[in-house]
Amino acid sequence: MVYSGPATRNRLLRTCQYTASPGWTSTVGWGSYGSGHKLVDSHPAAGSDIKETVCVVVGEVSDSRLAVEPWGNHGAYNTLASSKFGLTLVKPSDVDFRSDWDRSITAITTLQGLIATSQDHKFFVLAEGVNSSLRFTAPIFTLKDPAFDPPGSELDTNAWPVRANEREALADLVQTHKVLPLMVYDETEAAVLPMNVTETIKGALVELTFRLKHYYIQDKNYDTFSAAIEQIIVLKRAPPKQPSPYRRGAGPVRLPTTGPTRSEQVAAVSAFYPPVPTGSAPVQLNPTLGVATPTIQAIASKGAVGTERIPIAEQAPVSPLQSPLPIRGPNDQFTPWPPNTPPRRSDGSSTASSEPYSEFTTPQTPKTPSPSGPTQQSALPQNAAAGPSNLRSGHTMVNDGKRKAGPGDEDGSNAKKGRTGV
Repeated sequence: MVYSGPATRNRLLRTCQYTASPGWTSTVGWGSYGSGHKLVDSHPAAGSDIKETVCVVVGEVSDSRLAVEPWGNHGAYNTLASSKFGLTLVKPSDVDFRSDWDRSITAITTLQGLIATSQDHKFFVLAEGVNSSLRFTAPIFTLKDPAFDPPGSELDTNAWPVRANEREALADLVQTHKVLPLMVYDETEAAVLPMNVTETIKGALVELTFRLKHYYIQDKNYDTFSAAIEQIIVLKRAPPKQPSPYRRGAGPVRLPTTGPTRSEQVAAVSAFYPPVPTGSAPVQLNPTLGVATPTIQAIASKGAVGTERIPIAEQAPVSPLQSPLPIRGPNDQFTPWPPNTPPRRSDGSSTASSEPYSEFTTPQTPKTPSPSGPTQQSALPQNAAAGPSNLRSGHTMVNDGKRKAGPGDEDGSNAKKGRTGV
């Protein structure tokens, strides 16, 4: 039988026993039962007695406190005769019944509040964090009734499968007790043998039918609710466990990588884009070399091999149009310098020329020996007589290494100090 969640849920919602059905609490009530109460049908048929009712809930069998083997919860603290089956239902992962679970918990909690004397309700609805679970039990043995258990039925009790250390205790129950096996049906609606119940229902989605009783423990001031299992129908088996990939022995398992984080993206951009120039030594593009070179101001302050050190006045800052490096535009984004575009001077004129570009350096010329011996000073370039026209400060060089006063030296104080370029 193929499981269909919507079809199964539709069938259950049409019954008055399903705890998630609308109005379920109005169809049941509490009736007296010895020293306690039991859940009964609140609308019996005309002329019939009030009968105990059964309820149905759908949940997932938890592996916690699962005791459905033939010996149940028998251990050192109880006898075999008083042992019980026990299981816990939790909120199902099935999408069709997940919302019904919350409705069932709300309805059951409301029903408990109608009969409880105290605020402490035990043993049925168990709170576990934000979710709640339901605890169910069922006796394994019960006393024989001569009216319903004729002689000879003790053979069934004697054949009940128990552990070796429980054989003697079972023999003592053969004459007085009978077995109440747990009625479990698999997804094909076939009965499950007692020894196979655990592996069949563990983690499975089940439809569980139960009866509910209530007792008030006066000396301890709490209310106890006991949900007795009538039958269990497996709707869907638990999915098989997948073997761990770490146990296959096929080499180390590498976890899948994720995309780069924000900090990694910023680091990658910083590695490929140079920083924006700041300070008094801007960087400009040398069209002849095709690379960024320091301006004459940086050369004058730090010196360079193969060039004369030329003292000049403070150079005007370079405008963004002259910068060959990425500049920040709107929205704080980098805008790269257009390719194959020569830098411009501060007056807006282009530096493109057919002659070699030598604005920022003064190359050394070969020294010619004189008849009287080697000279001690370097020859100036051919345009030295007119002065280096590309220097904005207007300074000119003389052969003795001194400079004449120029614009910005009204008192000639800088010329008097005899500063020389090395």
